[in-house]
Amino acid sequence: MTSNAALIIAKWRRENPDVRITAQILRDIIGTDLRGANLRGADLRYTDLRYTDLREADLRDADLRGANLRCTDLRYTDLRYTDLRDADLREADLRGANLRGTDLREADLRYTDLREADLREADLRGANLRGTDLREADLRGADLRFTDLRYADLREADLRGADLRFTDLRYADLREADLRGADLRFTDLRYADLREADLRGADLRFTDLRYADLREADLRGADLRFTDLRYADLREADLRGADLRYTDLRYTDLRGANLRHTDLREADLRGANLRYTDLRGANLRFTDLRGANLRFTDLRGANLRFTDLRGANLRFTDLRGANLRHPDLREADLRGANLRYTDLRGANLREANLWGGFRLEGLPSGQVTMVPTPDGWHLEVGCLPCSVDRLEEIASGDEGWPEATGEEREARRPLLLALVPVLRAHQVYHHDKLVAVQEKWGEGND
Repeated sequence: MTSNAALIIAKWRRENPDVRITAQILRDIIGTDLRGANLRGADLRYTDLRYTDLREADLRDADLRGANLRCTDLRYTDLRYTDLRDADLREADLRGANLRGTDLREADLRYTDLREADLREADLRGANLRGTDLREADLRGADLRFTDLRYADLREADLRGADLRFTDLRYADLREADLRGADLRFTDLRYADLREADLRGADLRFTDLRYADLREADLRGADLRFTDLRYADLREADLRGADLRYTDLRYTDLRGANLRHTDLREADLRGANLRYTDLRGANLRFTDLRGANLRFTDLRGANLRFTDLRGANLRFTDLRGANLRHPDLREADLRGANLRYTDLRGANLREANLWGGFRLEGLPSGQVTMVPTPDGWHLEVGCLPCSVDRLEEIASGDEGWPEATGEEREARRPLLLALVPVLRAHQVYHHDKLVAVQEKWGEGND
């Protein structure tokens, strides 16, 4: 329905085709009811439009710099490419408004209602959107750098490809928001609620996500290098293929998360909770996992070379085919772990709980490690994997000796021959541990 104001303005425009509408003209011919008015291209700089009814008005290309639009009704208003720099829009109602390409730099939008508004490609740099309601708003490609979005409600908002660098999103509600491909570098997301948010392919480098709630978030292929995720909740999150190099994940809750083929090189996971996490094929080289909880975690085929696992809980962890060369496993708990086909060469297992396993240092041939696996006892002497029978065969003869010939071989022979009965006695004494591992990880129990 066309308001009286719209009819008056239309008539005035016909009578004054070459005159641009200004605030003074509006005050002279209209009151505060401007519903449906055609104000396209109007010069309304620094105009006081508080409490004005501008529903469904056409304000395309209008100049509203510094205007006071506080508590104004702008529902379904067309504000495309309007200049609203430094405008005061506090508590204004902009539900369903079209703000595509609008210039809102440094505007004050605190506690404004922007539900379902179209803000595609809008320039919101430096704007204050604290406590603003942006539920289901379309912010695709919007520039939100240096924006204050603390406590903002962005549930189900579309932020695909948006530029959110240096934005303050502390305590913001981003549940089920679409942030695919968004640039979130250096953004402050502390305590933000990102449950079930879609962050596929998002750039989160150097972002602060401390204490953020990312439960069931989709972070596939996201770039999280150098991100601070301390104390964040990532339970059931999907992080497949994500880049988490150098990320701070101390005391993060990753229970049930999917981290298959994730790059975690040199990440800090001290004290993290990784129970039931899927880390198959993940790259964890040089990662710090001191004191981490990895119970029931799936680490099949993972690369754990030079990883620090001191004091880590690896009980009932699946380490089949994992690369555990040269990790620090001092005081780690490996009870019930599946070590089938695991490469433990160079591993530091001092004071580790091997659940019936055997470790001996100081021999010229190197560290001796024997652990129960679903396939039986797995023995490694230095860099030589073998069985006890094969060790006896090598020690008794002159063939098969790795890195030892002549006098060195003869010096090592009596020590290895003396070791054989000790290993056999150990196998007998800890047979129950072998049976338990085979029952847990044997065929049909994957």
